[in-house]
Amino acid sequence: MKTVFLALATLLGAAAFTTSTSNLNLKDALEQRVVLGTFTGAAGSTHYLKPLAASFKNLKSYQVSIVIPAGYHFKSVDSTVQDIVTTQEQLLVLKPKEEIQINLSGMCIQHHNSAPGEDDAFKFSGWAKPQLKMLAQYLDENNIQDCKGQQAMWVVSDGEDIRNIISLNSEQDRKLADKTAEITGQPKLTDSEYEVLKRDI
Repeated sequence: MKTVFLALATLLGAAAFTTSTSNLNLKDALEQRVVLGTFTGAAGSTHYLKPLAASFKNLKSYQVSIVIPAGYHFKSVDSTVQDIVTTQEQLLVLKPKEEIQINLSGMCIQHHNSAPGEDDAFKFSGWAKPQLKMLAQYLDENNIQDCKGQQAMWVVSDGEDIRNIISLNSEQDRKLADKTAEITGQPKLTDSEYEVLKRDI
């Protein structure tokens, strides 16, 4: 009898552990109504860094872990405001019924539109288009969360000039420009073009 009770306790314990350590990506968490999420522009942010303010509420009576990967697309409700693509993976752990606010790393697309502000609402739209997702994941892997990453994002999203990426941070900029050219199918900058661009800055 003791063995039966021990086995039952073990099974119940395993089930409780599985429930309390639920680990989902944001898409599944929202679709399965594990969490409720609302999104706006972040107050005082630039186009890049952490431009998206997110509010999450855990709807469950157990702790959940939510992964927000690089490459997710958040669409502006106002069509004149730029959309945002996440550029750095983040892991959120929410206690039962907990509500949290956090600013998410990302960069804007649609350069011809206005910059997001704190009064602008966004809707989660799943993965960004393949080229944008590829660049976002490259930025995440190489910890590029600056204006050069934003310039690269606009090259991919809006067809802007790849030379806008180049600055005095030569080695990282060259690699980013080469990766952006690879993603968009453009010719890479030649050594002579690159040297001229550096001199002109």
